[in-house]
Amino acid sequence: MVADNVIFNMHITHDGVSVSYDQELLHDIWHAFQRGYKRRIGRFKNNFMAGMFPANTITISIVIAAISLLRLSIKLLLSYKGWMYEQPGKPISTPTKLWLGLLNLMSKSGPMMHSYQGALPHLPLPSLNDTIERHLLSMRPILNDEEFEELEHLSEVTDWWEEFVYMRQRSPIMIN
Repeated sequence: MVADNVIFNMHITHDGVSVSYDQELLHDIWHAFQRGYKRRIGRFKNNFMAGMFPANTITISIVIAAISLLRLSIKLLLSYKGWMYEQPGKPISTPTKLWLGLLNLMSKSGPMMHSYQGALPHLPLPSLNDTIERHLLSMRPILNDEEFEELEHLSEVTDWWEEFVYMRQRSPIMIN
């Protein structure tokens, strides 16, 4: 007895290889495969929305807005610099007390290390010449005149270095 529903037939004859397939049956198999995966994806979405995360999109939006507002307020609180200008030995001013209370209230959750790193205000980078000047000023007391002159000569940033190497080169510079 020969089966009629054979998808793929291959015969090797003296003329060559003869291949025949049932296109309609392959089409039905492909649709069954698609239907199965669509059901799996639908079940996954349903299980996710109903089981692991039962909140709707409005609740998610409110939570994200609250977190963003909290982070923004912490960022604004951390940018306050009035506490640096308080006179030592005198009572703390009311704005600084209010700032300390709000900061304490906002950070009560026991943050992990570096968790407020993104909330800190961005600091500007100092210019290269100012950094070199401060470095030379800090090295002056520990070097004699000859060593200091050599260090001063080595610390000069030439126009060539700035233009062609520092500004245009994006790969790491090989040292030694």
